[in-house]
Amino acid sequence: MSVIAAQPQTLNLASELNFYFVIQRAPSVTYFCQDIKLPDMSLPPAKAPLPSLSNPLVGDHINYEPLSLSYKVDENLQNYLELHNWMVAIGDPSNTGKQYKQLETNQDYSGYGIYSDLQLFTLDTQKNVKYVVTFERCWPTKVSGPKYDTKDETVNYITSTADFYYTKFRISLP
Repeated sequence: MSVIAAQPQTLNLASELNFYFVIQRAPSVTYFCQDIKLPDMSLPPAKAPLPSLSNPLVGDHINYEPLSLSYKVDENLQNYLELHNWMVAIGDPSNTGKQYKQLETNQDYSGYGIYSDLQLFTLDTQKNVKYVVTFERCWPTKVSGPKYDTKDETVNYITSTADFYYTKFRISLP
């Protein structure tokens, strides 16, 4: 292999500003999304039991961390309530099953009932879509509540975070 053949295909670096994000079940979160981090992944080694030691081998199960994002909270709490109400319906704290059943049969936003697909579109330096990262059948597992604070005299807008689990994700070309 020649040295020239091993060179990168592009010298343009990825910018953390070049993205947009869509979550079908929570469109207001989409609009105010500030950052999103692709999940960490690990491949723990498998252990081959030997009489005197445990020998590590190449792993056979990939572990993915939850998808995490943060967003600015609008003054009507619409985006926070989209996630809050979604989680409440999944958890159904009333234990009647009505909220869960209603969410399960309401496929207006996502087509999946209790789940929703999330998509991250990464952009190149010309603002064209470079890759599409699709998270399938997502559901929220953690949403931070808005924090109000009068100690600071400057205007700081409220930010909330959310974590999602998903059945799988894939990275594809547009």
